[in-house]
Parts: sequence; structure tokens; C-alpha cells
Amino acid sequence: MTDKQKVEQKLCSVNLAISEINKRIKDETIGKAIQLIKKRSMLMLKQEVYKNWLSNSFASKKLTYNITEVVNNNK
Repeated sequence: MTDKQKVEQKLCSVNLAISEINKRIKDETIGKAIQLIKKRSMLMLKQEVYKNWLSNSFASKKLTYNITEVVNNNK
């Protein structure tokens, strides 16, 4: 095998290694992005549930207050 062929073979090996590293980085980046999206989605869902809970809680308190007021006015 000539020196040129040896160099070409080594370059091919290096290129394959670089391709594999790039693939792993890309896969890892996609995995991290998916995890981040899941976390943000869960956070948004929790915020929406809490907002609905506050809204329902306020409506419930207002209804209780109105019922108490009606009962007190009818005494």
C-alpha cells in the first residue's frame, strides 16, 4: 500500500469518526430539545390548571358569599 493510499485510508477513518460524532451530537441535541418541550408543555399545563383552579375557587367563594348574603337578608 502506497503512502497516498494509507493517508486516504486514515482520512476516510477520520471522516467516518467525525460523521459518527456529528450524528451523536445531533441525536443528543434533538433529545434535549424534546425534553425541554415536554418540560415547557407540562409547565404550561400546570399553569393552566392552576389558573382554572383560581378562577373556580374565586367563583365558588363569590357564590358562597352571595348565598350567605341572601340567607342573612332573609332573616
